[in-house]
Amino acid sequence: MISMAEGTRDLTRRGLLWGLLAAYSLHLIVLALYVFEIIPQEFHTPEYPFWFHQGGDERGYLALARALVSGNFTAGKYPLGFPILLVPFLWVVQPATRDTLIQPVAAFWSLAMFPLGQLALAWLTVRLTGRRWLTLVSVLLWTALPVVTYIALRLVSNPTFAEASSVHMTWAQMLSDGPATLFTLLTLVVFLAARARGYPLWSVSMLGAVGGFLLLIRLTGILTVGFIGLLLVIERRWRAAILMVALALIVFAPQMIYNQYFFGGPLTTGYTVLDDLPPQGLFSLTYLFDALGKLWARLGLLLPVGVLLSVSLLGIGLVRLWQRDRVYALVVGSWLGGYLAFYSVYFYSWNGSLPRFLIPVYPAAAIIGAVVLGYLIQVARRRF
Repeated sequence: MISMAEGTRDLTRRGLLWGLLAAYSLHLIVLALYVFEIIPQEFHTPEYPFWFHQGGDERGYLALARALVSGNFTAGKYPLGFPILLVPFLWVVQPATRDTLIQPVAAFWSLAMFPLGQLALAWLTVRLTGRRWLTLVSVLLWTALPVVTYIALRLVSNPTFAEASSVHMTWAQMLSDGPATLFTLLTLVVFLAARARGYPLWSVSMLGAVGGFLLLIRLTGILTVGFIGLLLVIERRWRAAILMVALALIVFAPQMIYNQYFFGGPLTTGYTVLDDLPPQGLFSLTYLFDALGKLWARLGLLLPVGVLLSVSLLGIGLVRLWQRDRVYALVVGSWLGGYLAFYSVYFYSWNGSLPRFLIPVYPAAAIIGAVVLGYLIQVARRRF
């Protein structure tokens, strides 16, 4: 077991709490840049301060949420998880139109639930690194990411794409990006907490329930839940693995029943049945190669340099985590690697927006960034 950035003075617990309060203040500033259109936007008007780019998916989520209330289901391609979270808003707001509902939902997730994500990331980073100052760095990096992304995308793409991709990172939409990220963080928090306690049954039960709801929000939650199950098997925690999988399947069962009824198979989704997909289907290396070709035409040698630099920094961060605890490195590495591999060959990530689809993995990137920064500071202190 090593301590990250040895010799670097750490924050006190009170200092970390003040730092997290500052991180939430930073988030409010970032939101204000979009609300007051300091960052220019196409999909926003002053009379609707929390109405940003939606992309159309919000219509499907709202239709499914209304079906959950009325019981009149029709075939739809969206999972049940986020519409379940919309049901309380339908009861309270009683919206006449979609626009009426978007405002309170977007405000709730960006103002109330994003800071919960900040706290979850802080808990994870303290557990993974053992350093409070690295924890604060990771939260600040993640919080500032929308602005950094906007600036970076403006250099290589059009303003509309930069705005739409970056504003989604604030969770200020009636979309599943924020919930998927939050429940990914919560699943990992519950896993590491259960592991620290020796996997008591109540912790494993909570892990299965939270992981199952993550699957209900987005099917790609299997990348997180599946790898946790694999780690339990590797650690020979057979009872914990069986209980977690069983409870996750129970929570996920409504989705399988829905899929079976409308699409003929428990794991067959509306994306494969209802959408007009290209001959390659949902997954193909063709999408990745085409995207790399376009990026090469636009960026030239900056593309391989950027990839090489990113891989090198990722390697440094994972090695540092491995030296502290191998499971920690495996958790963060699978979190990053699984999503990158999945969305590299996924049709909608290149037909829609890869930066948006990768939103649930940005906290992992922030952890790696903080760990790498700690390592570089340690090297600099030793040399100079």
